[in-house]
Amino acid sequence: MEEKFFKDDKLSVAIKADVAEEIKGAYCALGWELKEEYDDERYGDLVHMDFTRPHLIAEKDRLQLLQVRLEVAVNFLGRTRIYTRARSVAVGLFFGILGAAFVVLGLLAAIKTNSVIFLAGGVALMSAGVSCWLIAAISGTMLLKKDKERYSALIAVVHENIRSIMSEAVKITGVSLAADCADGQKDGTYAEITADSIIKNVTEEAPREN
Repeated sequence: MEEKFFKDDKLSVAIKADVAEEIKGAYCALGWELKEEYDDERYGDLVHMDFTRPHLIAEKDRLQLLQVRLEVAVNFLGRTRIYTRARSVAVGLFFGILGAAFVVLGLLAAIKTNSVIFLAGGVALMSAGVSCWLIAAISGTMLLKKDKERYSALIAVVHENIRSIMSEAVKITGVSLAADCADGQKDGTYAEITADSIIKNVTEEAPREN
């Protein structure tokens, strides 16, 4: 009875749809087998996946550690995408809103009065608004570039860590387990392909895994 109860381990995850295939491949490399996949009923960008894995699997403790390391690395890459844009977005929003306020006030001042002074003030306010938009564009671009450079070295280390994790996982679980979720990939390149896909999609386009 006890042996039957512990026949398989189960894992359920909620993943962003745009990286679902990459994350699915990573879990398969860790020995998990996908049993069910379905869309979230409330959020269209989430996919739910249910996995199983034999309870008695070779080097299970090591696989568990690799899984934790992978999840931490992937989540870090997702957060890094937010971090690298945080300052540029904040500055852009601030000066963008300030510029819009100046332009609106300037238009009101110019339209609602026949006074030359108010007309000149309106033009000045609109000019200030346009200047704010220029500042938002220039400073936002500069901050984004600076923050990307700031995080690039750390991101490179995480990238290499993911590749190392995937490579070791495939060596432990066997290529056949990984190949089931890799569209027929049956050689050692599977780990590198999956790792590179995770890195590209999580870092450049979406955060990621729940």
